[in-house]
Amino acid sequence: MPQQEISYLADLQRIDPYDFPTNGCLCTVTIARLIADVPWWFPSCTRCGKACTAEGNTFRCYQCDCSNYKYKYKLSFIATDGTAEAEMICFGPVAQRIVGRSVDSMMRTVRRDEDFPLDIAGIVSHKFTFAINMTSQSFYTRIKKYMVTSIITSYGRQRAIPHLPAPAPAAQPSEH
Repeated sequence: MPQQEISYLADLQRIDPYDFPTNGCLCTVTIARLIADVPWWFPSCTRCGKACTAEGNTFRCYQCDCSNYKYKYKLSFIATDGTAEAEMICFGPVAQRIVGRSVDSMMRTVRRDEDFPLDIAGIVSHKFTFAINMTSQSFYTRIKKYMVTSIITSYGRQRAIPHLPAPAPAAQPSEH
């Protein structure tokens, strides 16, 4: 298998979803911010791994009619490399490696009044090289979203989050 090159987000954003490499791409990004109003966990069916739906005070998987579940991470965030920003999502073990704690441990310490536990909020400004693929949602919307499939390198917390270049000023019509 050929070595994958690291791509800039601005270049990845220009790729048509139908032309995105089937083996994915690599990108080096810094987590700029978490996406508000998106849960950081979900109940996952222990049989098929799909999300379970609330049923009374428990959860049930309607894919395989199973009521056994365990909590898994579902992290949604905006990442940047200084050329563009992109929404990224990761699940389970990949998310756990980013956060540095198991989801079970996190669920035991979380307070209901906080949007994100401190350990999750603390991932902002951390830099990584990720292996990514486009999500299926990218085929149906103008905004592209990427699934982090693995972490290649973790660089730790950065002093600053890369800023996007300022847009070029619009050309002013000349007065005659």
